[in-house]
Amino acid sequence: MKEIPEIIVKWFLSNARDLPWRQTRDPYRIWLSEIILQQTRVQQGTAYYHRFLEHFPQLHNLAAASEEEVLGLWQGLGYYSRGRNILKTARLISESFEGKFPQSSTELQKLPGIGPYTGAAIASFAFGERVAAIDGNVIRVICRLFALEEDVRLPSLQKRVVEIGAELLPEGDSWSFNQAMMEFGAMQCTPTNPACLSCPLAQQCESRKKGIQGKLPFKSKAAPRRTRFFNYLLAECDGYMALRCREEKDIWQGLFEPLLCESSHRFTGPPEFAAGFPHLQEKALSSRMLPPEKCLLSHQEIVVSVLHCCFSQRPELPGFRWVSMAGLKELPKPVIFSKILTR
Repeated sequence: MKEIPEIIVKWFLSNARDLPWRQTRDPYRIWLSEIILQQTRVQQGTAYYHRFLEHFPQLHNLAAASEEEVLGLWQGLGYYSRGRNILKTARLISESFEGKFPQSSTELQKLPGIGPYTGAAIASFAFGERVAAIDGNVIRVICRLFALEEDVRLPSLQKRVVEIGAELLPEGDSWSFNQAMMEFGAMQCTPTNPACLSCPLAQQCESRKKGIQGKLPFKSKAAPRRTRFFNYLLAECDGYMALRCREEKDIWQGLFEPLLCESSHRFTGPPEFAAGFPHLQEKALSSRMLPPEKCLLSHQEIVVSVLHCCFSQRPELPGFRWVSMAGLKELPKPVIFSKILTR
């Protein structure tokens, strides 16, 4: 085990990608990159990272922003609770910590949206704390290196991975080791088709000796997705559309959408919409069904049906905002709604 850190850091120095958040020890930029990269590919996340820094170059700029502005920039990344949490954290640090991030992983985890991995990453990369940062890539590397065959969803396996990560962590430069482990998982020890033939840790890899590296880490099947049916009436009058902000503690909180009737099935025609939106559709000058769409989330499948109705006068819709097409571009909205609008 002692030779693993040296080998993997040496590999990293020769193979590391040039990523912008690796060129700084600024906790604000490191924190921003870590939150953006959760459940997000590096290529996509890099564009959002630059976009956020362009709009909010300093923490106090972000803390002063509105939720609508932040979610508008976040649009397309999904998991919108991350966007809401970065605003909460920015405001909390600005108001309660004099604009300075806590320096320990333990204290960082007390902030909204920062869990064990993110707290360890910020503390290690920004402040040099000797703590192992265990993300999905590192979990995979450790499971394969030590042939851990338990279900990766089990707390016992997760605890063992954290223990091994701490044992591997060398004295001194935690930044290089943590970056190396994550990069190794992303580039060398990949989820499928790992580059075992060129792996510098081939002799140390217990799962390769057993021929089971392609089967690890083992993850049991997740619970089936829940299917929900969102039936939207898209009301339009003189080029303006009626939208409301979702305030419920549910998916897409803080994003804008048309009139919604959630049901146990998908509406397939105007008669069902007439029942779902009584006394509204009959006032429309014209209406047409748009092609249905589906949106796959981590634990849900959203089936969307839309009836586009045009009105000569704006109907009374308390809580809704009439927005021009130009204004729609600025509002935060679900990606699936953006697809609908293009039609």
